[in-house]
Amino acid sequence: MNIILGTAGHIDHGKTSLVKALTGIDTDRLKEEKKRGITIELGFAHLELPCGNRVGIVDVPGHEKFIHNMLAGAGGIDMVMLIIAADEGIMPQTIEHFGILSLLEIKHGLIVITKKDLVDDDWIEMVEGEILEKFQGSFLENAPIISVSAHTGEGLELLKNTLSQMVGKVENKKLTTPFRLPIDRVFSVDGFGTVVTGTLIEGRVKVGENVMLYPTLEMPKVRSLQVHGSPVEVAVAGQRVAVNISGIKKHQVSRGHTIAPIGSMENTMMVDVKLNILESTKRTIKNASRVHFYHGTKELLAKVILLDKNQLEAGESAYVQLRFEEELSLKVGDHFVIRFFSPLETIGGGVVLDANPVKHRRNQPTVIDSMTIKENGTKKEKVYLAICEQSKNLRTIDYIRDHIGKEPITKELNKLVEEKAIIQLNDSLYLSKEYLAVLKVKLLKLLREFHKAYPLKEGMNRAEVRGKLIRKAQVNAIDSIINYFIDRKIIRWESEFISLPDFTVVYKEADTALLNEVGDLYKSNGFSPPSLDDLAKHYGKNKQYTGAITMLKKSGTIVSLDLKYFIHKEYYEKALALLNAHFEKNDEIALGDYRDMLGVSRKYAVALLEEFDKKKITRKVGEGRRRYK
Repeated sequence: MNIILGTAGHIDHGKTSLVKALTGIDTDRLKEEKKRGITIELGFAHLELPCGNRVGIVDVPGHEKFIHNMLAGAGGIDMVMLIIAADEGIMPQTIEHFGILSLLEIKHGLIVITKKDLVDDDWIEMVEGEILEKFQGSFLENAPIISVSAHTGEGLELLKNTLSQMVGKVENKKLTTPFRLPIDRVFSVDGFGTVVTGTLIEGRVKVGENVMLYPTLEMPKVRSLQVHGSPVEVAVAGQRVAVNISGIKKHQVSRGHTIAPIGSMENTMMVDVKLNILESTKRTIKNASRVHFYHGTKELLAKVILLDKNQLEAGESAYVQLRFEEELSLKVGDHFVIRFFSPLETIGGGVVLDANPVKHRRNQPTVIDSMTIKENGTKKEKVYLAICEQSKNLRTIDYIRDHIGKEPITKELNKLVEEKAIIQLNDSLYLSKEYLAVLKVKLLKLLREFHKAYPLKEGMNRAEVRGKLIRKAQVNAIDSIINYFIDRKIIRWESEFISLPDFTVVYKEADTALLNEVGDLYKSNGFSPPSLDDLAKHYGKNKQYTGAITMLKKSGTIVSLDLKYFIHKEYYEKALALLNAHFEKNDEIALGDYRDMLGVSRKYAVALLEEFDKKKITRKVGEGRRRYK
C-alpha cells in the first residue's frame, strides 16, 4: 500500500525536526530556510515503517505567510500528523491547518506533541486535555496522541508503531482510473531536461506514455520515472513521483499544472460546488465576492456566485458556482479550499459537484434540484441526471462515469434503459428520451423543409443531415442517432438519400422541362461539361436544378466524374470507347495524348481518367495510364 503522510501545525512546533528524527532526511533544502530556521517550501521524505510499508512524507510550512505552500502539499495526503509543541500548545496556525484538513475531508490522522523534553509530565497532561477538548466532534476526536522529543528520541518508536497500525485503515487508491499528478515542483537536470514532481493522486503512469499538461494542453512524453529517488517503470497512486518529461521546456510548466492522460480532463472557467464556511471564521461571503481558490497545487482567483442565498456566514453551507479568471482542470468529487480575498485567511472549502457546468442564473429551483442530486442523490439518480444534462453534447459513457465520480455504472444504465428513461444508441452513447424527442421534431422539420425546397431531389444526403441536425458532432455519434430513426421507420434511407417515409418525387410539366433542359446542357457540351459552379451561376437563385441533377444521375443520364463534374452518359461511353480503341494498339496512354484525342482541356481529361481508375478500367503508371489487370 502506498500512503502519503502529511505534517500540519503552527510555525516552530518542530515539524521538520520530527521528520528528520524519523527519517534522517532534512526537508528544509533552501538557503533561506537554513538561514531563517523556518520551513518556506514543501519538503519531502520517506519512512520505512515496522509493518513493512513505506510512506511518503510531505512536510508543510507552518508560517501564516506560507499557507499557500501548505495548501499545495495538503491536497494529496492520506493521513496527517497534526503537530503541537508541548511548550506552546494549540496556536493560530494549528487551528487554520486543522480547518484546512477538515475542508479537504482528510479522514485519518494522529496528534503528535513535540518538544516533550522541554516540559514535565503534568504539563503534557494539561496539553492533552486542551487537545481533547478542542478537537471533540472532529475527524481527530479519537486520534492517538503521542508525545515525542526529536532531540532525545523519546516516543519515536511508539510513533512509528502507531503509524504502522494506522496505515492499514487507509482506503486503497483507485488504480484503474486515469492517472493524475498535480505538479508541486519543476526543475531541470543537465542531460535530462525538464523534471516535475508531485503526489500521484489516482491511477498509474508508465515510462514512454504520451501525456497532457493541463490546462495548457501541451503533450509531452514520460521519459523516465523515479519514486523516492529510485528509477521505476510504473508509478502508482499514493506515491511521491518525479517525472522526467520530454518535448517541453521548464518555462512551459509551473506549480499548479497537472499531468494526466490525453483527453482525460477538460479545461473550465467555472465549477459547481457545495461550499462550506468554517465555524471559526469572522468573515461573510456575499454574492460575487472574490476569493482565493486552492485545488491540488493550483491557486487562482475566483468569484463566488451564490445560487440561492444572498450571503454566507460562519458555519453555513450553500450551492455555489465559482467563476475563475483563468482556466483550470479538475474532476467531480475533488476537494478545494477558499481564502478571503483580503486579508488572506482560510474561510471555507468544499467539494466539486460539476467540473464543466453551464453558466447558471441565480434563484433557479431546477438548478438547485440538480445540484442536490449531484451531492446526495442515489447513483441511479446521478447517472440519469448526467445523461439528461449531457445528451445535447453527445457525451460518451466514459464521460458520464467520470462526471459522477468514476464509479462503475453498468447496473444503473441497464435499469434506466429497461425503464425506457434513456435510450442506448451504441456501446458508448446513451441519450435521454426527451432529447431524442427534440431531435425527432428537428429532423422531421428539416426534411419537410428540404422536400418543399427541392421537390426533384429524393432526399438529403447523410453528410448534409449530420451537419444540420447537430453541428460539430462526431460522425459515429450522429450516425447512431440517424440509424435509430431509420430503424424505427421515422425516416427513410434509400441509396444515398434520407427522406420522409412517404415522400416521392412527383413531376410537374415544369419539372420535366427543367430535367430536359439540364440534360441538354450536359449533352451539348460533350466532353467539356459544365461544373456545378457553372450551373449555379447559370440558374442563380433557382436551386431546382440541383434536384434535376440528382434525378439525371439516378436515371443514368449523366455520370459523376468527381464532386464538381458530371458528363452525359453518351459522351462518357464515347470517351471510354476511344480509350479502349487506343489500348487495342498501345499498352499505355499519356494524359496529353488522351486530352488531344478528346479535344478538351487538361482538367476534363484528368477527371475522366481518374474516374476510370476508380472503376478499375485503368491504372496509373508514372504519368500515363495502362489497362487495369
